[in-house]
Amino acid sequence: MVNSDTQKNTDSPATEIDPTSEEAACLVPSPVVALVIGAAILGALFFAFRDFFLLQYHYATTDSADWGHTLFIPLIALYVVFLHKADLFARPFQSTWSGLALIGLGILWYAATWLAPESTFLNSHNMRAVGVFFGLSGGCIAILGWRALVWLWFPLLYIFVFGQRITDKVLLEITLPLQSMAAWGSWQALDLIGYDLLPLRGNYIEILLPGGNTYPLDVAEACSGMRMLMAFLALGTVIAYVGLDRWWLRLLLITTGLPIAIFINVLRICTLGILGMNGEEFMFGEFHSLVGLIWMIPTFGLFMLLMWFLQPLDEDEDGHRLRRGAGSAETRKAASPRFPRSAIPICIATAVLLFTGGIAINTTVDALGLHLVKKQVQPREAIASVPTTIGGWKRSGEDEVFRDTIIEVLGTNQYLQRNYVPTAEDVPGFLQLHLAYYTDLAGTAPHVPEICWAKSGLLSVRSPFNIDLDLPDLGTATDTLNRATGLPYQVISVTDPVTGVTSELPLPIGEISLRTTIFTDPENPSQRNLGAYFFVANGRTTDSAMAVENVAFDLTSEYAYYCKIQLNSTYTSRGASDDDEILALFEAQVTDFITALLPELAKILPDWRDFEGP
Repeated sequence: MVNSDTQKNTDSPATEIDPTSEEAACLVPSPVVALVIGAAILGALFFAFRDFFLLQYHYATTDSADWGHTLFIPLIALYVVFLHKADLFARPFQSTWSGLALIGLGILWYAATWLAPESTFLNSHNMRAVGVFFGLSGGCIAILGWRALVWLWFPLLYIFVFGQRITDKVLLEITLPLQSMAAWGSWQALDLIGYDLLPLRGNYIEILLPGGNTYPLDVAEACSGMRMLMAFLALGTVIAYVGLDRWWLRLLLITTGLPIAIFINVLRICTLGILGMNGEEFMFGEFHSLVGLIWMIPTFGLFMLLMWFLQPLDEDEDGHRLRRGAGSAETRKAASPRFPRSAIPICIATAVLLFTGGIAINTTVDALGLHLVKKQVQPREAIASVPTTIGGWKRSGEDEVFRDTIIEVLGTNQYLQRNYVPTAEDVPGFLQLHLAYYTDLAGTAPHVPEICWAKSGLLSVRSPFNIDLDLPDLGTATDTLNRATGLPYQVISVTDPVTGVTSELPLPIGEISLRTTIFTDPENPSQRNLGAYFFVANGRTTDSAMAVENVAFDLTSEYAYYCKIQLNSTYTSRGASDDDEILALFEAQVTDFITALLPELAKILPDWRDFEGP
């Protein structure tokens, strides 16, 4: 199973080994032994950070369009290690006990993320990844030694940066500017090739058609190019590392990923817009994805072309590569890996430390009832089953059906968009009800008016503010307490119209405060668009788009859902005094509507008492 390095090895470089040297005392594990030991340590690593890996796999498979590439990142990193195996195996490894300290730090860091307050960034998937990175790096150092980091630092860092899902709260800071740049660039490109366009409004492009009609092209968040940017940053980084030696040339090639992704994304949007004018089927479904895939081919070509231009700068005066060439690690035959005899107890200690840490963390997590991967909670009835008549309001027109691209941006196909008007003919006004239901989507950032309306070209009249609703008592208090808040459930009695069975359904826990924004149309300054929303998450209410994730996906819950309830309306204003009257009228209307809506929502949303546990 284990052979001495003093034995004749035809696969080793033609170098004589001094029998008295340190190398002569090294161990050369057979492939089977190396495979067993490696599998045991990797298994212990997975066990120690079990929930992180399960959640990352969940992200990669359920949201494969954005994060499916993370499954291939470890394979790319292994390929980079394989390219440098000759350098890596050129000298015996120097296993060291100091690597165990880094493993311990990773375990402690990972445990701290579970215990940190849920409203902090420390308690997040990305911060848990730091602990996993420490654990993986510490294992490599313990078994292979510090010298191995000369060739392993890049693969390890590559896995850490590109092998995990980045939270929406971080991505939005990048996606929204990219979305604006994509819209501006697409408008300029369409104008350059001769299309008649209306002025750009936010991210909304309108192409003038013969006969005076227009074709709308909404550059949605999914069209921001973020997917292309993430994919090609990962691709450009590994190409730069493998193909170039000077650090500034590598950095130059990597940073070109941003302008290349934006440029190609502009061409992709223009392609879809031009094709869409000839048929809506070109804008959605598989063809929409196919166009994006086709445009990735020239993007890869641009990367390779740029590297071809940069490679002469990576050569010395004789025209040779700085570190590679005929004797490079890619072309030299690799020696067998050699380990000191201390590697055996160090490998055992590494596996034991990871396994013991995993037992401690997983036992504590299970004992506290914490859950990273959530189970779905479907509504009791379809979201669109909200009655067409609610209190003193009735439906006006047909429910709006969103296009596939809008549904993709919204992040759910369980939605309702419907206009209501007062049943009394002499009462003016209307309210647009928008419901969007989410479950099993930890980290999803909801779309709210203060962001979406601004990106569609409307102008903010006033900073977002809250309207605290003064609602009448709608239910009867019970002795059952909500586990998260300790507040008693308020229930209403509902009789099934078919079976005649009466049941008690809970109303959302907590006061209702509407996050409200006022926008105007730059082409119609007297217009006032008001939007107000709140969320029901795991049976509780919140008005914060940032806090809803903490409410719906708190670690103590095995299940998760939230529903956005948004009311919009449009008024005409002649000045500041009218704005105050408009706001008072809007508050009165939404108070009346939500008072009638809440009992109907209780029939549709899940009865959280069945899911929150004892």
